[in-house]
Amino acid sequence: MLFPKNPKVLIIDDEYAEVAGLMQTFSLKGIPYIHFNGSKIPSNFKKFTSIRLVILDIDLKGRTSGIHDDKQKASTLAKYLNEIIDEKTYPFFILFWTKNKEVSESVIRYLDESKLKTAGSIDLDKPPKDALRKMSLKKFEQKITSAISNDTLEFIIGWENAIGCKASLFSNEIAAISANESMQDVADCNKALKNILTKLVMSHLAVNQIDMSVSPSDRLKYATNEWNISFGSNLPTDFCEKLNISLPNQSKLTVNSIAHINTKMFFEERIERKSPFGGIFYENNQELKNAIETDKIVKKLVALGNGTLIGMVLTPECDVAQNKMLSAGNKRYHRVVYGIKMEIPNTPTQEKAVLDVMKGARSDRTFPLAPFIDENGKKCVLLFHFSTLHTHCIRKKIVMQVKRILAFDIQTKAANHVNRLGNSMLEC
Repeated sequence: MLFPKNPKVLIIDDEYAEVAGLMQTFSLKGIPYIHFNGSKIPSNFKKFTSIRLVILDIDLKGRTSGIHDDKQKASTLAKYLNEIIDEKTYPFFILFWTKNKEVSESVIRYLDESKLKTAGSIDLDKPPKDALRKMSLKKFEQKITSAISNDTLEFIIGWENAIGCKASLFSNEIAAISANESMQDVADCNKALKNILTKLVMSHLAVNQIDMSVSPSDRLKYATNEWNISFGSNLPTDFCEKLNISLPNQSKLTVNSIAHINTKMFFEERIERKSPFGGIFYENNQELKNAIETDKIVKKLVALGNGTLIGMVLTPECDVAQNKMLSAGNKRYHRVVYGIKMEIPNTPTQEKAVLDVMKGARSDRTFPLAPFIDENGKKCVLLFHFSTLHTHCIRKKIVMQVKRILAFDIQTKAANHVNRLGNSMLEC
């Protein structure tokens, strides 16, 4: 798909001529918008997830025209918005072309009931079309922001704008390298860019030549991973200087919210291959599980619920790519560290008890991850034990993959555990 996606502004108005001037202003300022006139939405339509501002005329021909009851009109408009905007979309703000508070407030209420949450709204009389054409975008923006009580909406929009601009600049810089390369040694820019992507694959796998058995799809995933890492280290923060958001001294979040945030921080989408670095799998070795549970920290944890034995691959990706692993026949042996994964009990008292154990679980022999949401949507904790580090032939399914930076941290802690001197000392 060559067409850019993700419009940020949704304009719903059946009188195109009345909002044409506003849309022209948006176009000149590079603001991504999309216009709907209230007509029927196709059955195969994919809802938008990136909308931040909705400009909504409450009188739409064929949809709300002829409806005189305000609540019925509001219900119709809310249903229409639900057909266009995905319920995962948040935050977004609505500008109603109306002074009818009964309709606008009812629309917001119906949206809340349908799980489509807004960050605020404002009612304005629609200016004449000539006035919209001549309207200063800055003044128009000020009218909206003056009504926003949720100042983090400005942060979200500012961050998305900064990321979008930086992503384009980053792509331009890489493409410029390929253009320069094409003028020197390579036939065309397309081939030069493919060579750059190949170099990124080599960097990811720490090899000088790509193994032909690696599928084209996986090669592209490796290259994308390195591309993302390079981009991520240059993300902009200067947009924060334009914001005036006062943050609280302490953070108060539910355990469920923290678990969802941690899931984003701990895990990543798995690149399909047999044994990825950081890949987590389930193991059914009861003897090993019993041995781990003799550790005093683990014993405290499993006393509060039933634990499951899991393993995580620590074999560096370059060792896999360069065939430095131990192998026998068709078996390949990986470096693995094991641990206990446990679902957090539902009762507040037991939940607190589990998390208290995990708070004190970071030591030279154990490494906790808590709380997070597992592949089955369950709220869980995970506790690795470095004394379990050994080689193992993995034939289990990889169910989750720890992010590389966190897997590196666990790998380093495991190496330190193995290499520690272990000096003896007398205790008082």
